[in-house]
Amino acid sequence: MLETQTFDMNAYRKQKDKLEYEAMVRNPETAYLVSDEVFDKQIDELGWSVKDIATMGGMYMDRAAYNIKQSVRDWFRELLELLFQSAALVIDTIRTFFFDCACHLRPDCICNIGL
Repeated sequence: MLETQTFDMNAYRKQKDKLEYEAMVRNPETAYLVSDEVFDKQIDELGWSVKDIATMGGMYMDRAAYNIKQSVRDWFRELLELLFQSAALVIDTIRTFFFDCACHLRPDCICNIGL
């Protein structure tokens, strides 16, 4: 049961990441954050005036901020997945222990036959 839940979570994460990437690429204002080609193209289109150099610096800062945000988001996602897997393991262990104890308390338990 845990494997299928984890697999579904991984598929959902991949689908979410893909949709988020596609949405960012479609928007011309944010495409340079996720696509190296678009970023390089926008940098090449800028000239070398003082205003353009300031714009380039801003683009580099925006991209760095976006990458840090993605790293923090990925770290929290991994932490939550670890907590999910830990909770699932604890629940499965308790369920197994409870079933084992409940089985031995019943008079018609297979373990009690012949005693």
